[in-house]
Amino acid sequence: MHRLPTFTGIVSHLRATAVFAALLLFSTPLFSQVVDRAGLFTPSAVVEANVVIQSLQASTGKRLYIETLVSLEGSNIDDTARLRLREEKIIGVLVLIAKQERKIAVRLDGSTRIQFTAAHEKAALRAFQGGGDSGLARVLKICSAALSRAPQEIRAKVAADWAADSAALLEYLAELRQF
Repeated sequence: MHRLPTFTGIVSHLRATAVFAALLLFSTPLFSQVVDRAGLFTPSAVVEANVVIQSLQASTGKRLYIETLVSLEGSNIDDTARLRLREEKIIGVLVLIAKQERKIAVRLDGSTRIQFTAAHEKAALRAFQGGGDSGLARVLKICSAALSRAPQEIRAKVAADWAADSAALLEYLAELRQF
């Protein structure tokens, strides 16, 4: 003989289901920021990197997307990186690594250029040398530091650079007037 569930039993079951669904929804990333098609990283390193990247994105609004490919299949890495940046609609930084060709490219959207300088770009390229999980950790560290720079710090640097350039230009113009 079957017993009908009580009202409290149904409510209790629904609560447990809702809690499980919420845990599943909020603990699982909506999409991966590290896509390792070439198998360069251990699964645990990818999970750790995704957690760091999601935290970075939450605090900065910028996305860091790292993708590895087995091969470029004859394509140019710069063209492929530009295409991936557009396809993924990345507002932030794309790091593309081609295993077979042993090439790496770093691409930025226009709004990220002020935070992620050419020096950061070169450092990210060098950081992955040696590859593997340690290379991934070094790239994450450099990109996190660059993207976490406060807007006030950036404005102050831009203003200081502008002032220095203006002073140099005025000196040059003063020299020209002497002739």
